Order: sequence, then structure tokens, then C-alpha cells
Amino acid sequence: MASLLSFEQVMSYRVDGRGTISLRHRVVPRGSRLTTLPYLPRVGVQVEVPESMRGLAYYGKGPQETYNDRSSGAFTGVWRGDVDREYVRYSRPQAYGNHTGARWVTLNDGRGAGLLVGRTDGPIDVSATRYDDLDRAEYDFQLPLVRNDGWITLHAAIGETGMGETPNSVLTEYRVPPGKTQDYTLTLRPLTAKEVRAGGVVDSGVTAPCPPDVTATGDGNAEPGAPERITVTVAAGCADGLTGTTVTVAAPQGWTVTPATADLGTVAHGTPGQAAFTVTPPAGTDFGEHELTATVTATSSGFPVTARAATTLRTPLPAGSVWASDLPFTASENGWGPVERDRSNGEQPAGDGRTLSVGGRTYEKGIGAHAPSRIAIDLGGRCTTFRADVGVDDEMGGSGSVAFEVWVDGQRRAASGVLTGAGGAEALSADVTGGELLELRITDGGDGNGADHGDWAAARLACATSS
Repeated sequence: MASLLSFEQVMSYRVDGRGTISLRHRVVPRGSRLTTLPYLPRVGVQVEVPESMRGLAYYGKGPQETYNDRSSGAFTGVWRGDVDREYVRYSRPQAYGNHTGARWVTLNDGRGAGLLVGRTDGPIDVSATRYDDLDRAEYDFQLPLVRNDGWITLHAAIGETGMGETPNSVLTEYRVPPGKTQDYTLTLRPLTAKEVRAGGVVDSGVTAPCPPDVTATGDGNAEPGAPERITVTVAAGCADGLTGTTVTVAAPQGWTVTPATADLGTVAHGTPGQAAFTVTPPAGTDFGEHELTATVTATSSGFPVTARAATTLRTPLPAGSVWASDLPFTASENGWGPVERDRSNGEQPAGDGRTLSVGGRTYEKGIGAHAPSRIAIDLGGRCTTFRADVGVDDEMGGSGSVAFEVWVDGQRRAASGVLTGAGGAEALSADVTGGELLELRITDGGDGNGADHGDWAAARLACATSS
């Protein structure tokens, strides 16, 4: 039986003779219930160090705590402090002291011991705390009861969800998406005696990893069976430049990528290198947006570094397919106002909906409805597959809970779980081969139909004829 919800994690360690650890952390979400999660609070690692290492320094946004949606009033620089002074008093003890946009963070004991943690392929969110179990404290006077017994915990995250505001939840662009694979690399090394004496500020004379800046570009569109050019640009981030630079591009399963690897060799600072790839989607590739990821590996100042960049190619509706919203409806029932074609449900009047949008992604085509809803389409036995991205439209602002069902000739062929306005879209497909009557149903998820605006986004049928 497939897992309903899980996260597969792989950590790979590489240790050199100087005691420097290169830690690659890959997190892969699994399961059919991912769409029920609105976001993940944090994705990263935590490191326990002796409580004597209370001296804190970081290069990032500060000096106050910052989050990805609370940083416009902060300045990027090197900031020094103390772990105890990081604590922020809220009405109830809770997570605190995050610093976003950091390149490195250090903890030290002021006598000779210290640790640096930095990311080799982009910024991180960092924080340090003496309290791992803040949920056990209702008030500040209870903090001594939940204080860590002998250690400080350092958090280094590839992503930390923002704070949002009362009464609104965190905006989509500031959330850590639960369904996205995360793959990043951290460097951990001991501080030198000179760095400890400087309060944990990294010595510019000590080599440290310096990841390159990477961009991947194409024209945004791709035709199945036709090659599309992708250009990957690599710029050295530090004066030492890069050596042993190689580039690969990962594409969806079934796509071809040529060449398999591009060797750029040495990339000097100030003179970016470029690698050209040809990617070809296979014939019959369905409509949609497809992400390709360029990965650059190189050596910087003696350290292995990795950096990645993504680009998206959009493939058109295949020949022989048709948008469901372009077909006549033989029946249309809706819980609020009329069913809308290529618009969200909106309110009572026809045509008052907005651009279809689920989980922050907009769609030009689809059907907007409100639970309970039923839409009937005559197939005439000509079609084979129905597909759509389904979910609660973003116009509900996080409210609403619905479930989607696909029926053919009185038999249910596919169904989603209960989806909420806090989650993203779920891909839903059904075999409709030989069917005469297609019914698209939306139910209220069992809790009433308030705010239940459901979208059949990019709803389409693969048919023998598009007429």
C-alpha cells in the first residue's frame, strides 16, 4: 500500500583532511495526501553544540529577526550577538530569531572552539536557540523548565515559511511548498583561533566555499518531438574562479537531453561560461508546464561546490485533444451562481469570475464551479482520457474544502481527496475510453459548502477527433 504522506531523506557526507564536512541533503516528498498540507514550516538541518558556544555571528539580513516576508527593513551584513539575546518575547513562547538570506553562521565559545555552517549553493535561513520544546511553555516564566540540558541548537534551513499576519495566512510565495523536492549542500567546518577571537566573524584569509551564480534560459515553449535550446550561464562568485566545472540538465522522464554533460573547465571571475543543451519532449507529451533543472558542479578555493537553476517549458494541447470548457454542457448544476467557462466561479451573476488560479498558478482554460456541482458533457464514445488540475480557487483566500469526482456512464472513474483552499492543485486523470456521458462533480468535503469554489483547471480530453 502506498504511503499517504512521507518525506524521504538522504544525507551524504564528504569529509576532508582539514575537518571540513560537505553535507548534501535531499528531501523527496511522497504520498497522495501532500495536497492536504498548506506548507511546511521549515526544511533544513539542526545541529546541537555545547551550551558554552553562545557567541553568534552570521552574514545575512539583520540585526533583528527576519523572515522571507519580514525583511524589507533589514540590512545585509555581518552581525554578531549572543544566543541568549536572540530570544524574542511574544505573547506566548514560540519559534523566534530567524535570519533570512544568510550565507554563513557561526557559534563559538570565545576561548578557541567554534563551528561554521554555510550553504554552497545559495542563501539559508539560520537561528540558534536554547529551547527545543517551546510548545511546553505557556508563559516566559516557564522557560527554565524547557531549557535544553547542556546544548544549543543551531538551525540551518534551505527554506523557512514566512510569518503572515493576523488574520491572514502566509501568502503563497512565502510558503515552503510541501510537494517540492529539496536538494542542497551545506559546509560545516571548525573555526580558526583567529576567527574565534574575532567573535566568530569568518576570516577572509581562510578559504571557504564560494558557489557560482547559475541561470537557465529557454524561450518558454516546446513542441513535442521538436528540439528546444536551453542555455545555462555560470558565473564565478569569487575572485579565485571555478575549476573542473561541469553542467547537466535534468528533464522530465522520456525527454531527451543533448549533450548529457557539458564540460566548461575553468570559469574565471568576471567571465561567465555558457553551456548549450538541446531538449526534446517526446511525441504525445501532454499540455502543461515542465520544469528542467540545471546542475553545476565545480571546485572553488579547494572546496567542491554545487549550484542549481530551474527553467520551465510549456507544451501545447496535443493534436486530437480538446478543452472541456469549449464543449457544450448537456447539464449544469452549481451551488452558487452559474458554472463559469475559463473563469472562476465568482458570485451570482454570469461572467463575474476571475482568472482561474489554484495554489498561486493561473490557468487560461478550465471550468470554475461551486460545490455541490455537476457538469455533464456528451463524449459520444470518441475520447480516451480526461485530465485536469483540481483545487479550491485562490479567490477564497485559503478557505473552502471540496472533493472532485469524474463519472462516466454512471460509474465513478476517478476522485480526489478533500482539498482545501490552503493547498495547491492536484492532478486528476480518468480513463473515459468508449464512454458516452462524462460527469464532473464537486462535493463539499463533508463540512458544508461555504467558500467551496472548485476549479477544473486546464480540464481537457484526449479524443479521436477534436470536433
